[in-house]
Amino acid sequence: MWMPTFDAAGMPTFVNPMQMANMAWNQGQAQEAEEVVSSRGGQKTIDRDLRRLASFFGIDEVTLERLDELMEKHSPEQRRRDLAKLYEILETARSPSRLLMAKTEEMEDGQFVTNFKRDEHIDRLCEQYRLNDAARCRLVELRVRRPQSQEEDHRRLEEHLQMCEDTSFTAESLIKKVTQGRLSELPDLSEAKAIAAQLDQVAQRKLREVVEKRHEDLKLVLEQIQKVLAVAFSPSMTFLKVVDTYLAGGLVEANEIEVIRLQSKQQAKRQKKAQKQKKKKDKKKKEKSSSSSSSSSSSNGSSSSASSTSSGKKKKKKKSKKVKKKEKKKKKDKKAK
Repeated sequence: MWMPTFDAAGMPTFVNPMQMANMAWNQGQAQEAEEVVSSRGGQKTIDRDLRRLASFFGIDEVTLERLDELMEKHSPEQRRRDLAKLYEILETARSPSRLLMAKTEEMEDGQFVTNFKRDEHIDRLCEQYRLNDAARCRLVELRVRRPQSQEEDHRRLEEHLQMCEDTSFTAESLIKKVTQGRLSELPDLSEAKAIAAQLDQVAQRKLREVVEKRHEDLKLVLEQIQKVLAVAFSPSMTFLKVVDTYLAGGLVEANEIEVIRLQSKQQAKRQKKAQKQKKKKDKKKKEKSSSSSSSSSSSNGSSSSASSTSSGKKKKKKKSKKVKKKEKKKKKDKKAK
């Protein structure tokens, strides 16, 4: 059965009922989609760090939105301190939502104080590795979120800080991963210590980056790095040549390792040759210096003997003159008598 409808000009048209149903359904779907998009567009996005705070302490949405509005007015540095201090305050609260409401009022009045409690473990890390305020704030958050594993977290973190250039950036990024639940991305560096002992400081930093990036297949990667360094003439230089392969997610091919081995043999031969030549040169220098010293000593001896003989002759002349003078005086005395 065809049903009459009217077009824009008011003229009657006939449409199949199934077509009308499909048209209505499509219009309804489009309207629903528009409503969803508009509702999403109108909804305010809350800062991720604040969202994690609310999730951890069970803060209601209204209080969270109010806190987000207040924090938007602060500088990034102040927001970090506010967030870390809220973790510290809410840690022992019976009703985190009520306490947070009170603290938001303090923020509005400009009376919210962000001085942290003294923590000797955090203080030591900050002083020893010269961590900035942003890293300290992350350490406070980590302590509240993972109180039972603070010692282990700090041990792992410290291993990474010993092998990096920018300690503050490294600490902040690693702690952020842990607080987001990505604990595997703060890998244990103890397995890489044997390799690190063979490398200089620059290569050690690159090794740390490899350990962090390849945490999923770390054992396989470390085993191959050991093989590469075992045939390398200069472990640090060789590692720096192949490190990009590991950071890109790959492994060094077997034929490349063989090339490294052959090159290392040639370098070792050249070094031995150079050492032999150096020994010969040093030996010749010693011989020359010894011969020159002996000749100088002989010349010194002859000159000293010559000087001694000349001095002896002078003494004899003086004695003879004295004797002659005495004889002349005796003769004069006799004649006078």
